[in-house]
Amino acid sequence: MVECFGFQSMLAQGDTSEVIIWVCVLIAIVMTLGVGLMFLRKHLIESKDAEKNEGLLLDDLRRLRDQGQLGEEEFRRAVDIMAGRKPPGSNAPQRLD
Repeated sequence: MVECFGFQSMLAQGDTSEVIIWVCVLIAIVMTLGVGLMFLRKHLIESKDAEKNEGLLLDDLRRLRDQGQLGEEEFRRAVDIMAGRKPPGSNAPQRLD
């Protein structure tokens, strides 16, 4: 018979404890890789959601401006505050009320 990684001789001798140990090691490796992939997937999904939410706020401001609920000056001031820029002619940071 063909011997593959010594398994044939182990099984022929009736020594199953070594086979069980290797099976447990393989199961542990597969489970560790699975958990790692789950964390990676969760991290990638959260980063996409964060990027998506940041864009929504600016889109909402544009929509309010286009509907006439927000004036042009208020829109510019809100965009400047979001971008962390100081509005022209002011020394103190302004609050968006």
